[in-house]
Amino acid sequence: MFGSNRPKLKLEKTTYDKFLIALGCFLLLLTWGLAIYGMLCSPDTIPIHFNVYGEPDAYGDKTNFLMLPIVSTLLYFGIVYLNKFPHVFNYPVKITKENARTNYRIAIWMMHWLAIGLAFLFLLVVIETIIIVKTEKIGLGFWFVPLVFIITLLPLIIGLVKMNRH
Repeated sequence: MFGSNRPKLKLEKTTYDKFLIALGCFLLLLTWGLAIYGMLCSPDTIPIHFNVYGEPDAYGDKTNFLMLPIVSTLLYFGIVYLNKFPHVFNYPVKITKENARTNYRIAIWMMHWLAIGLAFLFLLVVIETIIIVKTEKIGLGFWFVPLVFIITLLPLIIGLVKMNRH
């Protein structure tokens, strides 16, 4: 099994962990609220998929607004749940009894920030979809794909650098 040779530590949630979870839940609530708003005030057909240039390339029923918060919620709480098992994560360093607590804590925070970043991206897609529907804007824009890479890779890079320093 993954991580079976690594120390299994019971890490209590810190104030910082609780703050990150609350921030993620706040983003999810915003996503749900705006998705319901979008569904209630949109025409029957909305853009449901965007190409790499941010242009709508598929359309569907307005109830598809609900898919975004559903997927976002499942991803977010899936990642938060995985944080209970940091000993199974992949690490760039050998995990020992001496460095386990520090590396597990860094990995947990890294995963929290990844979950928050994903929740934020889903929120942006809901907002942009509402704007596109309401204003007949062309698409998400060129900024979206680079933003996805930055938001998903930045927590991983920062976490990996911190682990290598310890």
